Amino acid sequence: MAGAAVKAIAVSDGGDGLVDALQVALGGRRVESWARGPMGGRRRAAYLWIPRRRTAVIETALASGLSLVAPCARRPLRATSRGTGDLMRDALRRGARTIIVGMGGTAASDGGAGMARALGARLLDHRGREIADGAGALPRLARIEADGVAARLSGVRVLALSDVANPLLGPKGSAAVFGPQKGASPREVRAIERALTRWAAALENDLGARVARVPGAGAAGGLGAGLLAFARARIVPGARWVLQKTGASKALKGADLVLTCEGRLDATSLCGKAPVELARQARRRGVACAAIAGQVDDSVRPALRKAGMTRVVSFAQAGAKSKRDSMRQAAAWARKAAAVAASGLALAVFSPAARSEDFKALDDLYWHRDRPGNLDALISRLESSESPERFWRLCRAKVRRGEDREKKADRLADYSMARRDCEQAVAVSSTSVDAQFWLGVAMGRWGEAKGVMRALFLIGPIRLQMNETLRLEPGHGGAHRLLGELWWQIPALAGGDKKRALFEFEEAVRLAPNHSANYQPLAEAYLYYRRIDDAKRVLKAVEAIAEPADPAEYPENLADCRKLLSGL
Repeated sequence: MAGAAVKAIAVSDGGDGLVDALQVALGGRRVESWARGPMGGRRRAAYLWIPRRRTAVIETALASGLSLVAPCARRPLRATSRGTGDLMRDALRRGARTIIVGMGGTAASDGGAGMARALGARLLDHRGREIADGAGALPRLARIEADGVAARLSGVRVLALSDVANPLLGPKGSAAVFGPQKGASPREVRAIERALTRWAAALENDLGARVARVPGAGAAGGLGAGLLAFARARIVPGARWVLQKTGASKALKGADLVLTCEGRLDATSLCGKAPVELARQARRRGVACAAIAGQVDDSVRPALRKAGMTRVVSFAQAGAKSKRDSMRQAAAWARKAAAVAASGLALAVFSPAARSEDFKALDDLYWHRDRPGNLDALISRLESSESPERFWRLCRAKVRRGEDREKKADRLADYSMARRDCEQAVAVSSTSVDAQFWLGVAMGRWGEAKGVMRALFLIGPIRLQMNETLRLEPGHGGAHRLLGELWWQIPALAGGDKKRALFEFEEAVRLAPNHSANYQPLAEAYLYYRRIDDAKRVLKAVEAIAEPADPAEYPENLADCRKLLSGL
């Protein structure tokens, strides 16, 4: 691959390496604080502090990690998550207004009880005495006093990054799935399940938090449940969030080949781990992806290929003689495996016929389409291109131009051309998320311009487009917003559902918080249901968007939200 331009981007799914990856992407500095380790001993632990954002990034593995406890010393029923709470408390002392907690690699199975105690919660038995740390003590829990936690976290936003969607309880819950990884015997797994069942009941009775079945609540030994209940945290897929923040997702748009690495690729890799999520995003962009790993479970190779890993190479395939050899010379074997993985793809990917056009300059015109002449220049240059990837971009650009047209006939003309462009994009690549989404948008805009009756006939097709978009990319906030608009605007007699619309609007903001267009529909839905405080909170949040996903539309969205807020 001589002459190739290589861009290295650190990634993480919220577990190991989160602090390192985000420090490169967001800046800040590593700071240290005293924290209690998984078995209670005091130790120094680091987290990332970003002063200009008043944001702390906490990697639970650095304070409460399984790697901090020797295998012979692991006690799953005694291990605590206090250290994670200690770091959160230190971040609050520094003035943090946002705390990002990467959940992964923990030794504890206490449901976040230790974390809550470090922040000021009191866990009492029937005699009013504090119970001991660890899951083993939770069956004796009678009452939770959390006023101290609420006071500390007042006005603080907590984001929990998870690489799994497991609930707290049940056959796919924290104890059953992750207990054995932490050294729990079958008997201890049953004991942890009973303990977390009692914990869930206490959280609901004393805090009003129903967390037992929430996806992600079982992450990090149930830490997700504790963060939901005590910190009102928002749990998000860690890999997807980190890939966006580090620029990996954006870099795919101009990439020809992705090379990603992992210690071991197995069934758990398919449940939200960073390398597989990166491969999935690459597949949706039509970019080849090669993966290397210290070990590969051969039984999951078909699933890895389906996820987008065009080629997977283990250290053994590169020549490593044993697991010990792989670990002792990991860097050397990684280089050799990378060469093997990429060599089979290089001729196809880097041949002149296979190279895709660089759309970075054109995409920059779109993101700055508010500047005079940019949108027309973009459309002109796209129409002169011969790349198949131009079609959905043409559709997007013509939709935007149509929105600015004063005459109905001009709007209809742009929307009609936009539909045809995206239909061609879907025909070329049915797995293109952008093509599926913008085809649905173009259909909707055309229907609105034609009139109510015509729009009603398009409800089914538009819904199909958004559902297909979400099938390809479950975290697509724009698709959720458009579905919400459909449910909201359709008359009840025609199948409208305002409660379902509210859910879709909430999902849009949760999944795409940097897309300012998502906020006003949610605020208006809250106002419809007389949830004034929630509407104010949402409208104010637009002002806090530091890096809008669409810079051109942000000023208008901000002005609209401020106008709506001023009337409340």
